[in-house]
Amino acid sequence: MTVLSQMLEKYDSTTAEGAANGLREVMQEIALAGLYRGVVVVFSKRRHFTAVSA
Repeated sequence: MTVLSQMLEKYDSTTAEGAANGLREVMQEIALAGLYRGVVVVFSKRRHFTAVSA
């Protein structure tokens, strides 16, 4: 069982809409985790918060 399928188990997948919403939620969790890790790296390298522009 993959991490993705474990995360999707928390959501109702009995309907197409439920499965799509569950997948959307999991993708948001993954994206937010990546953003959090990026902020932590910037914070730890600079010892203060600095907004990073693209």
